[in-house]
Amino acid sequence: MMSPHPSALPIGLIGLGLMGGAFAARLLRAGFVVVGCDIDPTCCAAFVKQGGDSLGTTEDVLRRCDRVIFSLPSHREVAQVVAEASEALRPGQIIIDTTTGHPTATMELAGELAVRGVTYLDATISGNSAQVRDGFAVVMVGALFVGSVETVFAGEINPPDRRGGGVRGIEAGLGRSFARGEELGRFNMGSTVVLLLGNRGTRFT
Repeated sequence: MMSPHPSALPIGLIGLGLMGGAFAARLLRAGFVVVGCDIDPTCCAAFVKQGGDSLGTTEDVLRRCDRVIFSLPSHREVAQVVAEASEALRPGQIIIDTTTGHPTATMELAGELAVRGVTYLDATISGNSAQVRDGFAVVMVGALFVGSVETVFAGEINPPDRRGGGVRGIEAGLGRSFARGEELGRFNMGSTVVLLLGNRGTRFT
């Protein structure tokens, strides 16, 4: 029996405000099934109008979805959601947290969820909700620690070491043109940057 296409599996959204609503718009436009919830009925109504399925509680969303995006005001709300919907968490689940939170709290939560077999991705967004709606933003997916970044145009870019060594920057890449899909670089130790570009305003040669 063939596995369902990824777009047929529901994606959960907890937090349907400006950024959450923008995520919903992009996902729904791409053909994904999206379910979500928010404490603001106005946000829920706007989500349903776009084609989303609004559920009653965060627990409902987590029970239904293996992939859940958090878009909340701070790490405090994230911790509250995880505590209140704890029974709905299960091994194999993936939580993508786009919330801007305190690094220590984020690392502690990732550790707690890992014990339960839940993958937690700290995915900070560089860009506003309008840019996300237009498909132009940077998603920075964090790892617990990153030693350096290796680029295709300047080699390894690293922070200064404890002995006061020099820093290698990205100046060598300024003004360079890149082809569509060309690799820019990679994090050494596991983090990822996802660059989203809109259909307009970007030229590839």
